[in-house]
Amino acid sequence: MHLKEIRVIKEILVMKNLILIFVFLSFVSCKSQKETFKFSEEHYEILEVFLSQQNTFSFLDRHFFNKNDIIQFCGDYRKSKKIFSKADSICKYSKEIEKRKFYCPLADSFKIYDGLLSQKDLIFMQEKYRLKKEKKTVEIDSLIETIGLSAHSTNYYKEINYEDYRSFTELEEYPSIQLNNIYFNEDKNVVVISYSIVSEGIKPISSRFYLLEKRDNLWWKPLGNLKL
Repeated sequence: MHLKEIRVIKEILVMKNLILIFVFLSFVSCKSQKETFKFSEEHYEILEVFLSQQNTFSFLDRHFFNKNDIIQFCGDYRKSKKIFSKADSICKYSKEIEKRKFYCPLADSFKIYDGLLSQKDLIFMQEKYRLKKEKKTVEIDSLIETIGLSAHSTNYYKEINYEDYRSFTELEEYPSIQLNNIYFNEDKNVVVISYSIVSEGIKPISSRFYLLEKRDNLWWKPLGNLKL
C-alpha cells in the first residue's frame, strides 16, 4: 500500500473518531438537559409554604435558576436592620410626637429583622452560596397539584428566551413564578427564597426575597418578602 493511501485512510479514521465523539457529546448534553432534578423533602415542604402564599392564578416555571444573588440579599438585610435600629431609637426616645407617629409604625414593621439573622449568619450564607451553579429542570408536578398553580405549556418553553428579560411569548401564561435559589442559615432555622415574578407589565421582572422561620423545630412560619 502506498504511503499516500495510508495517509488518506488515517485521515478517514480520524474523521470518523471525531464524528463519534461529537455524537456522543451531543447525546450526553441532550440527556443532561432532559434530566429532571428533584427537590429534597425539606425543600418541598418549604416551597409548599412559600407557594401557598402566592396568587393561585400564577404559573410556576419548571426551572430552578440557581442565581447567585446572596450578596444582594445580605446587603438589603443589613439595610433593613439599620432602618429598624434608627426607627426604634427615635420611637423610644424622641419627644416630638409627629416624628414618633412616623417612626413607631416603621420600627414595628421592620422589627421582624431584629435578631432573625445575625452578622455571623450573613457571613456564613455569603460564603456558602457565593458560587454560581447551572440552571436545572425540576419536578414541579406535585407542587402544582398541591398548591393549585398552573403549569406552563410546552410551547411556552419553546418561545421564551431567558437571556432577554424583555422576552415574552404570545401565550397568556402570566404571571410566572421563577425560583432563583434557596438559602439556609447555618442552623437551618431560617430560609430565604430568591424568586422572580414575570409579568407583561411596565416592570416585566420583579425579583424578591421571601423569608421563612422554623418554629418548634417542626413547622415553617412564612415571614413574607424582605421589605427592601
